[in-house]
Amino acid sequence: MHDALGPGRGAHARYGGGGERGPRADPASPGHAPTVQRFPKQSEVRKEEFHRLATDRRNNLSSSQASDLYAAAVGGLESDFEKPTDYEATMRRAAEHVRAEEAMRVRGRSERTTGAFSVSVSVRNLGGLNALMGHNGADGVLDTFTRCVSSAMDKVGGSVSKFRFGPNLEFIVVGEDVRRSHIEARLMAAQAQIQKQATLNALDDVTHPKYQRDLSEKGSGIRYDIHPIKPAHVSDKEERTTRAAPSHGRGTAFKSSAQERKEHFLSTAVNAYGLSPSHAAELLTASSADEVDGLTGFDKAGDRRLTLGNAVRHLADADTTGVYVEVDLRNLGGLTKERGRQQADEVYAAMSAMCEKAVLSLDADVSRFRHGGDEFSFILVGRDATPSAVGAALTAAQKSIARYVADRGLSEIEHPKHPGDPGRRGTGIIFGTAPITPARENVEAVVNSILSAADKQVEAKK
Repeated sequence: MHDALGPGRGAHARYGGGGERGPRADPASPGHAPTVQRFPKQSEVRKEEFHRLATDRRNNLSSSQASDLYAAAVGGLESDFEKPTDYEATMRRAAEHVRAEEAMRVRGRSERTTGAFSVSVSVRNLGGLNALMGHNGADGVLDTFTRCVSSAMDKVGGSVSKFRFGPNLEFIVVGEDVRRSHIEARLMAAQAQIQKQATLNALDDVTHPKYQRDLSEKGSGIRYDIHPIKPAHVSDKEERTTRAAPSHGRGTAFKSSAQERKEHFLSTAVNAYGLSPSHAAELLTASSADEVDGLTGFDKAGDRRLTLGNAVRHLADADTTGVYVEVDLRNLGGLTKERGRQQADEVYAAMSAMCEKAVLSLDADVSRFRHGGDEFSFILVGRDATPSAVGAALTAAQKSIARYVADRGLSEIEHPKHPGDPGRRGTGIIFGTAPITPARENVEAVVNSILSAADKQVEAKK
């Protein structure tokens, strides 16, 4: 594991071994042009399959119609990062690609040298950033670091598939002449840039909540690790859960972004292009745009801000109220360490379901989102969408969750960051609410203030 420089670390900090020796090659330097990408990303594979299904004899759409429908399916969710659920499939294809290339070389049919690597990047001292800045503030720093690392990985050549698992980034790099030294050189440059940003933003003195006396753990930055992908590679990332059936909350007068996108897709496919409802639904499934979080059944993180922005605009023209709710699961790390990931996932799913049931008991349209390792949220619009009504419902859920935790012997689980503190033991939920402010202009700023208000409540209760 490689660390970004922090206080107490010299300019020649450890970067680990395993890379080629000698001068580091720069893939962006003259004479080293990246080769054409031959290994497709999983989103490209899916898009091609969608296009094939849409234009086959049964559906008989034109190429442009298929492209328009695919754009309607993914909406504003397209990003440089692939869906986390595509990680395993991409890793398997990468291993198969390496195996096929090796077979070609052994048979003398190819002289190409294909490099394939998995790269893991994490933010150092994210807990300290959360304690200092709150989740939303720390998320802003995380986004800045992510953009820097993502930009660096774009310069290594080959095909780069990017995945984000909460605060952790994973990359799968495949291509001719891709070398570990190329990747490491780019990540070292990203480290230097991130360290400069951390210094400018006065993050060098952020104390690590677990290692408060260790000066080398102060500050923030990134850590990274690079591993070659072997022909028989088996990923250590197990599939956490079976995929949940698509369901996007309850929306009638106000609908989530995922609901609106689904309805627009089906309407276009059936009414404009003449597909049957069943064929339209099949194409939507092929696009994977209708998927929800496999553990909770909630919508994905990318739709949260979009839906909240829509709610802000909706309330400017509607005679009703709205509330944003942020929920944090206490001590998920201790629960996972003590009982294992499978049981921790079961507890997470049960707690989120109890919270969902509580808010669905109110007279309001409800959108649900999972947007962090231990966080999920709700957006409510309607008659009962007030902080007092929502707070009462979730307080009742909190009590039910406490009984659930006690019945399963989870009340004494030690908190890894606060060992020996009985007040931090066990697990449960903490929540914060914020009224949704109506606005027609400066909506992004209003969204940020709503998220910040709820987040501050959560942090104050920890």
